Amino acid sequence: MIFGRSEPSVTKFNFSLKADDIVADIKNISHNVEQRSQLYSCLDSKPQQEQKFDKIEEFLKESTILEETSEELSSLVDDIKNLEKNVTSQVDKLSDKCTVFC
Repeated sequence: MIFGRSEPSVTKFNFSLKADDIVADIKNISHNVEQRSQLYSCLDSKPQQEQKFDKIEEFLKESTILEETSEELSSLVDDIKNLEKNVTSQVDKLSDKCTVFC
């Protein structure tokens, strides 16, 4: 068989640092101006990925607004159809009365 099923090879990365170790490292870095600047520059390089999520969030918000607006318009169309039926009914009643009295 040419296209056999293959198992994906997933390697799990073992992260050996504990939260306390990370906090201690950050405290040590905060005392060294050069290392602190490097940390901030690394953190500053991350927002591009966050911007992608912001764009996705904005798209979802706009989609939700569009969906709500569509539902509102559908409801208004139904209201207009009901009004049309009522007006037609009233016109028919008036027309019947007019033929009786005219």
